[in-house]
Amino acid sequence: MKTLRRLWQGLALGAAVQSLVLADDTIPALVLTSDAGKGDALAVSGQFSRAVPGELRYADRASLLALPGVTRLRERPWVMMPEADLTVVPLATVVGALVPQGDADAILLRCSDRWESVLPLSFLASHQPYLLLLHNGKSPEQGWPMFSRVEGLAPYYVNVSEKAHPGFKGVIDTGMISATQVVEIRAINLQRHFAPLYAGTWEKLSEEASAGRAIFVRHCNNCHQAQGVGGNTSQRPLVLLQTHATHNPQFFRTMVTQPKSVYPDTVMPPHPFDDVTFIRLIQFLRETLALSQTAP
Repeated sequence: MKTLRRLWQGLALGAAVQSLVLADDTIPALVLTSDAGKGDALAVSGQFSRAVPGELRYADRASLLALPGVTRLRERPWVMMPEADLTVVPLATVVGALVPQGDADAILLRCSDRWESVLPLSFLASHQPYLLLLHNGKSPEQGWPMFSRVEGLAPYYVNVSEKAHPGFKGVIDTGMISATQVVEIRAINLQRHFAPLYAGTWEKLSEEASAGRAIFVRHCNNCHQAQGVGGNTSQRPLVLLQTHATHNPQFFRTMVTQPKSVYPDTVMPPHPFDDVTFIRLIQFLRETLALSQTAP
């Protein structure tokens, strides 16, 4: 569990950072309801004082637009999209209005396409990711653009301003940041969330496979679930990736670097990893497959 502890210690910078992000008594508490409305509301769950254990509560767009700090940006919501007037609210403001409690030190964004993004509270302080509320002054019902040929932005979208952080590549140790089609925000404890990836037989991976696990969490886990952790956009089980990496590593490499050449309709972006990255990622997948086959 040492690797997991280092991950947690490096990302969750403690109560001091959390207080900077959240302890702002000028942020009014969001009024939540049990009604999802027309499907335009943002679901709230997990370790928020405004949430109800085991249930979903909802914040509508009007309530989010009424939060302090709502502003307009003139920029591209994504590198391949044209500039637009973006009405946004800092995600830290939304989190502060929902009041995290206990040992919550991160948020998890769930998306309608089964994507998941995990953002430590320290990242909310350092990079100010925003929640998109209006695009060119319009709500999704009035018309939002498509993110890709098959993927929309709505009902909510989270990203980091490219003008405020021009060198940011959209990836941190807990995964890729840009989250389209966000439908739920959950307060979580980072260490507990990722614990299954470091438990049981996965606790004793080789040094190279452990490095591959970190690569998997950073670049793959948003879409590809492992040990019950992560998103499931691809709906391809981990054993499929493990099998390709073990028995046909060249095909696996092509699938990762040129996904559309293998799956023409995929929304997976290309990952031009270098040789060392591939060696570590393949070793992680090979070792975990072998461990699953020898486990009692």
